[in-house]
Amino acid sequence: MPEYSPEIEKVLSMVPYLEELTDEYVGFAVCTRNEYVYYSAHKGQRLPIKPGDPIKPNTIAHAVINSGRRVVVTIPASVAGVGTAGYRGVGVPIKENGQVVGALIMGRAMYLEEKLQELTKKMKSSVELVAGGASRLAEAAGQLAAISAGLADNAEKVRKDIGEMNNIISLIIEVATQTHLLGLNAAIEAARAGEAGRGFNVVAGEIRKLAARTRSSAQDITMKLDRIKAHIETFNEHVQQIASVSQEQAASTQQINSAIQELNPIADDLVQAVARLIE
Repeated sequence: MPEYSPEIEKVLSMVPYLEELTDEYVGFAVCTRNEYVYYSAHKGQRLPIKPGDPIKPNTIAHAVINSGRRVVVTIPASVAGVGTAGYRGVGVPIKENGQVVGALIMGRAMYLEEKLQELTKKMKSSVELVAGGASRLAEAAGQLAAISAGLADNAEKVRKDIGEMNNIISLIIEVATQTHLLGLNAAIEAARAGEAGRGFNVVAGEIRKLAARTRSSAQDITMKLDRIKAHIETFNEHVQQIASVSQEQAASTQQINSAIQELNPIADDLVQAVARLIE
């Protein structure tokens, strides 16, 4: 086994403990100034590195060794091109007597962060979709309540019109009754007149028949109007119930919409927080 500087040996002895302290998405690498001496792959990210590989330019190890400072690099999945997730690498220099002799690098696959970002974006989209649906539902419920109120108003007008028609029909029945009495009186007078009043008696009979038919028809119309009135009153009750339910639905939907609107800024904050977490 190759011999390394004491400080690198110390770091190598600590790596197994660090791996025990971290989860499966974290991996470690240790390198000298020239090559990697240790590498453990982590879930979601398998870099093409193995012990003995040289330190290449534009890598975290190269940046740490050349700067002598802590270096943090975030690589999104679209750029990494390896594995299924982006990763964040943190490297610190290993120093001996003030000189950089190597680097310890910890890499974490951002699978969970990227999954969380995807879920928060979907949640925000769902909140916006539900908010739009709730707004349309509230508007429709309000329109239904207005239509129901209009129907109830029209039903009340029809009920009043039927009442007025009943008054007119009552007058017709009264006139028919009076006409029937006049016809009866005319028939009596015609009978007294004898042969001279026979023709008038026929006319009086027809008047009584017409009066009877008029009264019968008027009574029949009254019965039908009463049935229509009863149906309209039942219809009006149902419309009132619909209007009441629609108003309650509109109020409830508005409350839901208000609650959803309060979720919008929360969803925005969550999306931004996750974005900052991944950066």
